Amino acid sequence: MPLELNKALLNHLFLGKPARSFDTMLLPFKNCPALATHEVGRALARSSPSSAPGPDMTPNSVWKRIERVAPHLMHDFIAPLVVHGFHPPSLKRADGIVLDKPGKLSYDSRSSFHVIVLLQTFSKILDRIMNLRLSCVARLPGLLDPP
Repeated sequence: MPLELNKALLNHLFLGKPARSFDTMLLPFKNCPALATHEVGRALARSSPSSAPGPDMTPNSVWKRIERVAPHLMHDFIAPLVVHGFHPPSLKRADGIVLDKPGKLSYDSRSSFHVIVLLQTFSKILDRIMNLRLSCVARLPGLLDPP
């Protein structure tokens, strides 16, 4: 079962060829601390189970359940991306939805609408981990206000 889940997730998340090819091999950053298991859990704790999924159609509740059942699996997916500083093009796809603003007298202008962008939920988790790491680094020299 775990191997089947692993293959299914890899096939779902990393389809086809990358959008661009790399001439050189990606090397890990020398001073990048290893991803701790609690970082994945912390990023998932902040995600709403009711937020709408993007093109991957995978709700946050699925990732939270995977983290609960097999925390090493999420860690193993994300750790190489963090240490190499790589965000796969397949994770950058998003769905944009145009919604009309209620109560407008006319819908002839662009200001009568707003766009909601739905990112892939796995990409949101990776993004949250990187944001948490960057905010810690930026706070040390006083670049950010204390929380």
